[in-house]
Amino acid sequence: MERTRRWSHEFHLVRQLIRSGTYGSLHNIVANLYGPRAMLFRNGTHTVDMICFFAEASPEWFTAVLEPGFEEYGEYRGDGGHDPASEPAANAFIQFANGVRAYYDSAKSNFTGMQLELLLDDARIEVSDRRTVVITGSGHLDWSYRDMVSDRAYAMVHQAGAVAELVHVMDHGGTLTSPGTEARQSLEILLVALQSHVEGNAKVTMPLA
Repeated sequence: MERTRRWSHEFHLVRQLIRSGTYGSLHNIVANLYGPRAMLFRNGTHTVDMICFFAEASPEWFTAVLEPGFEEYGEYRGDGGHDPASEPAANAFIQFANGVRAYYDSAKSNFTGMQLELLLDDARIEVSDRRTVVITGSGHLDWSYRDMVSDRAYAMVHQAGAVAELVHVMDHGGTLTSPGTEARQSLEILLVALQSHVEGNAKVTMPLA
């Protein structure tokens, strides 16, 4: 499961900002995924992984619905992510153990992109591959927007970052940014989405037995 955004500096800057408590606690995550290949087991893997990256807790329960035409899609029958007709987009709700709630919103469309909106006590952060914006305000009509500037040009990102980190950990020890346990958690969420869907959008408790 490819999770290359875990080595993108802008996403780490946002997580550091959340951890700092500057804008209070994280409450909600809205993850939007659009495009011709906004399939659950294709680009959806990246989006679900980023939800977990920011939530930093175990998912407790989950409910989901797949796009129309996939009513009986209870197990993966895709072709490795090549043909959009082989697997569905999905909409889902995730409750995490630390109280964070996440909404996963995807649809197949000509418009392509992925963005996460993170709601904290005193700010909303919008982060994507294009830009990161911190939104604050003292009232409904009084919002201010601040772009967070990343030094991505000076950092090893995506696959290069993953390889560099792996070599460093092998030589010096330490913890990987993307351990296997995180990959299993993301995969479990995708499988639970299928289970919830075929059970009539049921609330499914995690982890699976």
